[in-house]
Amino acid sequence: DGKEVWKINGVDRWIDHQGKLITSSRGQIQSRELKDPNKILWTSPQTGYLTICSDKYVHLNLKQFRGEAPEIYTLDINTGAVVWSYALPKPKSRERTHTCEYFGDKFYIIATHPYESKTQDMWVTRLNIHTGALEAEDCGPKGADPCNMCAPYIQKAGKYIVFFFNVWIDLSVNSRVFPYLAHPSCGIGSIFADGMMYNTPSHKAGALVGITAISPADMKFDQEPGGKILIKNS
Repeated sequence: DGKEVWKINGVDRWIDHQGKLITSSRGQIQSRELKDPNKILWTSPQTGYLTICSDKYVHLNLKQFRGEAPEIYTLDINTGAVVWSYALPKPKSRERTHTCEYFGDKFYIIATHPYESKTQDMWVTRLNIHTGALEAEDCGPKGADPCNMCAPYIQKAGKYIVFFFNVWIDLSVNSRVFPYLAHPSCGIGSIFADGMMYNTPSHKAGALVGITAISPADMKFDQEPGGKILIKNS
């Protein structure tokens, strides 16, 4: 009927997870009842940027600005207690960007800068999600050329981390695959939604030449032209 159910003020960022509303505001992280956010379950005095929630944890980055090395704090999602923390070394480039993801019992910190090196696509740090112990660091295969991408989007698609459109990391086996896909518009990139990958083939920032939709079952990771175009609009 369009009536307001509830309202809270002073929240900088929030995540809806497992029936809880995790919020950051005024130098603290709070867990609230989703049905009644005025009911606070716990408060943690952490000044951080909410990144993601996994099954058992809330993950924060205490360093929020571009060029700063991530400092990840992980809290128990039921109590707000600090479980572990991990800080990355200071990046060489102030333009380096970071994102965090998880898969199973692994936590990933992914860093990239499109013009830093033609022999590196992205730097992946893998931690144990329960302890924060470092398991591996990987800067990509030697000689890999990310094509100096001007739109270094990093997205999670199922068991994959996708860098822009052509570098895929299979998190189940921690290996890179490089599918043959058309270069999308730099300003749009590839979009993952509804179990599909939507692409806007284009020459760099030039005019769009259509829209394609590809399902995972039709995609081939064999460096050869593959994939079935379901819909094309041009």
